[in-house]
Amino acid sequence: MTNRAELLANGKVSQTVSLPDQSQFISAMIPNLAFGENINTSSNEDIDIIDSTEDDKPMYDVGEECENDIDEIEDTTPLLGFDFSQPLPVLSNNEKKNLAFMQLIQEFGISCQAHKKIVEHFNQIFNCSINITYQACSPHLENKLLEHFLGIKADGYNICIRDCMQFNNKNDIACVKCGEARYRNGQTSKSDTRVPVRSIVQLPLARQLALCLADDKTRAEMLYHHNHQSSQDGQKADIFNGHVYQSMKHLFSGENNIAISLSIDGFNSHNVSGSVTIIHATVLNLSPTIHYEKNRMIQIAMLPGRTGPRDIWFFLEPMLRDPCLLQTEGIEVKTLTMTIRAKMHVLMATGDILALAKLACHVDHTMGQTPKHDQYFRMLLGTQTCSLESFRNYNLASSEDRKGLNGQLLLVVMETFSDPFFFVLDEIHGLCHGIDKQYGIKHPLYLSLATQREIGAAMVAAKSTIPTSLHGVWRDVTKNASFFRTVDWADFLLFVVPTLVAEHVLDSVTQKALLGLVQTCNLLMSWELSAENQTLMRSHHWKNRVISSGSNVPKM
Repeated sequence: MTNRAELLANGKVSQTVSLPDQSQFISAMIPNLAFGENINTSSNEDIDIIDSTEDDKPMYDVGEECENDIDEIEDTTPLLGFDFSQPLPVLSNNEKKNLAFMQLIQEFGISCQAHKKIVEHFNQIFNCSINITYQACSPHLENKLLEHFLGIKADGYNICIRDCMQFNNKNDIACVKCGEARYRNGQTSKSDTRVPVRSIVQLPLARQLALCLADDKTRAEMLYHHNHQSSQDGQKADIFNGHVYQSMKHLFSGENNIAISLSIDGFNSHNVSGSVTIIHATVLNLSPTIHYEKNRMIQIAMLPGRTGPRDIWFFLEPMLRDPCLLQTEGIEVKTLTMTIRAKMHVLMATGDILALAKLACHVDHTMGQTPKHDQYFRMLLGTQTCSLESFRNYNLASSEDRKGLNGQLLLVVMETFSDPFFFVLDEIHGLCHGIDKQYGIKHPLYLSLATQREIGAAMVAAKSTIPTSLHGVWRDVTKNASFFRTVDWADFLLFVVPTLVAEHVLDSVTQKALLGLVQTCNLLMSWELSAENQTLMRSHHWKNRVISSGSNVPKM
């Protein structure tokens, strides 16, 4: 797909940026710059619009500081406005070359450190000739170039060197968790300001949504939500079919009003030491067939941490300003031909189990339940669902409140927050988590080693008939179980269990319960759910208890 940098480099510049373009390119350019120690880059780099002396300044200038108080979030200046009605600056030849260079960096996934080394090496070569004026741009100058031509300005924040917290108060000089200093001792930049030890950036959500609304094509695609008609027969094909959305449908009276989901997930990056927690938004106004595509996701921030941020709310506090303001005052976007006004609401928060536990202020995601088997959020006898009032009126001094929650949930300020089901697990984390830890454990459904080998051999033999579009890896489970990813176990459950495993379960009741479980998971992973299939899933629920209760020992 042609992205914004390529259009700029070729001189084919429109006044606005489409959602696929800005998400695929602009957000993709930020990870290499997202965090790290605040180390100055070489000072001999230059591009036409930027003075090279800026390279000695901190990588990002921190904008408005926000206080550690949710009231500060709510009192932000109303009605965010963005003007895309002015023509973009004209590119010089060197700037076109740098945009093409940035495109290559993104396309091949080159790390920030490798990017710096490449720039340093080739700029030394270019400097040997008096006839070459071009200088390849570093990650720092790359960010400045994007800011100048596309209006993409990331907000910078100082963080603790140990990733404990983000400094949201300008008066904070040390981490409240570990006591580490915020600034380098005795070191200042040329602007005579203190230099932070470490910093990260966040891409303002409001700015990225404004880019979506400013583009005619993307805005037309987002009308899917406004034109959506709920099924009369109870069919579920979209979040807008659910009763929760129907109860708050009045919040989306305007055709350009936006519904999003916030997602938080942790992963280990190949070019960054430790783990990274990514925060991104999904524009639910787009059709379900496209809104989860990689190039349509809106990246907001990447948070560092050896095992994730120690206190995620320090990092989320500035990010919450936009949703809180957009749901009440809205956003105004000016283009060449029109002015667009819209509001935005967060319909749900998703992520892996650990992330959702933190987001929900859940006291613990395991709480000693089913040790060694990692069954998270299990509903035990006596378990109660937290009410909206319990979230809003949390009392740290109350022993009853502390049984389920470990703090005041800031997300309750969302108009759309109604109950704990605001927090949603996707199919990978909701249905397939922990399957790999169950493999090889003896229980009533344990198969003999000979049977396992027979199933593994049958999988290998059937490999030539498996469609290439299959997400998982089709290989002998007895030899490669440790290499199976979650998606591989999902395919194993959906395709191998009913065809190769179930026939080895001799007890008919247990076999029926097992196949009912598979069918339920298959339906849950489908694009649409008819009212009939929803009833079918409920009928399979009691069958699953046959296995989990152990009341019936199956014959294998």
